[in-house]
Amino acid sequence: MPWVVWVLLFTLNAVPWIGFSIADIRAIDAHWLSRAGMLWGRDFSNQWLGGMFAIRGLNVYDHVEYQKAIEQFGITAFQNYSYPPHTLLVAAFFSLLPYPLALILWALLGSILFYYAAKPFVPFSPWLVLLVPSVARLPYGQFGLLTSAFTLLSMRGSGVAAGLLTMKPHLGVLLAPVLAVKKRFRQMVIALVVTALLLTAAEALFGLGRAYLTQGIRTPALLLQTSYDAAYFSVMPSAYVALRHTGWEWIGQAAVTVAALFILWQFRRASLQDLAFPLATATFIVLPFSFAYDMALVSVGFAIILYCSWKDSGWPQRALAIAAFSSPNLVWTHCVPLILIAGLWLQLKVWRRTSAADDCAAAAMIPNQIEWVRGVQS
Repeated sequence: MPWVVWVLLFTLNAVPWIGFSIADIRAIDAHWLSRAGMLWGRDFSNQWLGGMFAIRGLNVYDHVEYQKAIEQFGITAFQNYSYPPHTLLVAAFFSLLPYPLALILWALLGSILFYYAAKPFVPFSPWLVLLVPSVARLPYGQFGLLTSAFTLLSMRGSGVAAGLLTMKPHLGVLLAPVLAVKKRFRQMVIALVVTALLLTAAEALFGLGRAYLTQGIRTPALLLQTSYDAAYFSVMPSAYVALRHTGWEWIGQAAVTVAALFILWQFRRASLQDLAFPLATATFIVLPFSFAYDMALVSVGFAIILYCSWKDSGWPQRALAIAAFSSPNLVWTHCVPLILIAGLWLQLKVWRRTSAADDCAAAAMIPNQIEWVRGVQS
């Protein structure tokens, strides 16, 4: 791909968010409160605050009590803690540190882990994965870097990473079926054991398992059912959200889910490594509740296609790959579900073409290998 296109692709997607972050930083007061009435680094602030109050014995899944507790930090925006209980093990550790230091450490560790996990998958400099649209929002402390890293490590065979991915369980909704189809039962058992150990430890320390099942787990459904146009809908890429107020929400969501699963099934003979990015794309199609800042793997997957298949693709396919790469920044168009379905089809087409080329290359080598063996034998 021409380097000018490469630079423009990353710049146009990353710079707006970097600029937004700089403006936000300038508005932070001495207590790290942003102009939105929350601690800067919104998602991480939930980890830091949730861990702190869980240690003190507060039921962080009680939205009313949690809101009262965080108001002592000057927070006026509505926040809730809806992550599974074992995330509190991580949250409690970070809550022991001063907030600015904890936020910086969270961002650095997430970046390092994502870089390490992505390195075997990308044909270009792995540092570039930190400039994809969703990761450009790094200063806001999202879980996206960690979950993306855990997904990639899971696709390399790590059962421990698959277990850790249950910290955001909806992002692994397709991982378990894929592992079952690929008969990776040992990996699945390890993932279940890791999850059980983490939940047991969290229950022993905080005792919030029941509260999560009765209160916390309902939060995503309540957020989706909000009648007014809350700000968070602008960063949710699902068909359900795109069709809000039309009466076709669930029908549209079901339709794109069926389409995504049908295309994903065509990958059933692919290796786990080849499935990593199609799996990420399909995940954000089938989920009614998801956020653009978790879509790092979607962007990286299409960056790889652009990098490796530019010369073999026509402009319609190039444009589609560029749109899919940029999809975290295109949520406001309400077209992301259709872009991702078309992008998943493109990933299938590229995989088939690549697999066919590999098969031809392997077949071409067989006569040479036979001649080499005969030569050795003689």
